[in-house]
Amino acid sequence: GSRVGPRSSGGLRAGHTLLEGLVVCLLVALVLPPVMSGLVASRRSAEAVVRRSEGNATARAVFVLMGEELRRGGGLGEHARLVSPGVMGLRAFRGTGFLCSVDGSLEVEPGSEPDSVASITFVGTRMPDPQKDSVEAVLVDGRLWRSEVAGVSGLEECGGGRGRGFRITLAEPPPVGPILFRFFERGEYHLADRALRYRRGKGGRQPLTPERVGVGVFGPSPAAPASLQVRLELTPDLPGHSPRRIEFLAGSGG
Repeated sequence: GSRVGPRSSGGLRAGHTLLEGLVVCLLVALVLPPVMSGLVASRRSAEAVVRRSEGNATARAVFVLMGEELRRGGGLGEHARLVSPGVMGLRAFRGTGFLCSVDGSLEVEPGSEPDSVASITFVGTRMPDPQKDSVEAVLVDGRLWRSEVAGVSGLEECGGGRGRGFRITLAEPPPVGPILFRFFERGEYHLADRALRYRRGKGGRQPLTPERVGVGVFGPSPAAPASLQVRLELTPDLPGHSPRRIEFLAGSGG
């Protein structure tokens, strides 16, 4: 007879390979679900940490920005006011303009009779901007008078080392001569579209925080009339979680 040893050896090798493959598949089926579950849980945990950090940053930004603006403007009142439960209007002080002329009178440029023009030395955080600013003049008789800024141009010889020189055009002339001008930025803070946003002058609303505000309300405080009561409901850190509610007074520190 013929010898069958070598042929049977190949069959045993194939059998062992199939058995090993089945064992590997079984081990993968046992190990993979816990590993995948751990990866998903780790990812959810990381997302929760990031979103909680975004929520904290949002609440802190609202607290710091509102408090700073209210302290700078003396609290709710003349320079900061509630427009609606989600909007605070602002006249933020940005600088002072001192008249270059000795007698304190406005000089009118030829051909610009509808507008009044003044040469000033400006000291402030940035140059006056007609798109953002209004002006409040202190008049020689002690009154305060307000106008819009219609135009601004440079005037180098007026600086005198104290500040930068500008020629400003007012929307209308004051009733009597001014002593100095104070410039205020017109703006509004909005709790809208899931974020705290700011609108400068006639521009669009720009986001200042991550989009984590589900509900936001500005309101007066009965206990501190000059302060702003802020209520925030931040969107959940993860689906199925409860929203976080934060409430504080802004500008109450004096």
